[in-house]
Amino acid sequence: MVERLVDEDNNIVAQWMLLSNVPKEVTATTIGTWYYHRWKIESYFKLLKSSGFNLESWQQETPMALFRRLLVVSYATLFVWKIERSEEKNAPAVRKF
Repeated sequence: MVERLVDEDNNIVAQWMLLSNVPKEVTATTIGTWYYHRWKIESYFKLLKSSGFNLESWQQETPMALFRRLLVVSYATLFVWKIERSEEKNAPAVRKF
């Protein structure tokens, strides 16, 4: 199936082919939505593994230790994301800091 991303004027911004073995009853729109969400998850794992947090070198010894560290890193990521997208008047100064 071919999936297309269109803008407000119905211009094709991107187009790609999705290959899947799900039953034919599942619509292309649903599969496209699944891929959209999956890509967000993959991007987050990339951040954890190679873009600053180096998840694979943590060497936590217990599942709870890994969970706590993952929780702190996730909160830090969310905090930075909120600062980056903030439109408050002092946001540029915080971003510069």
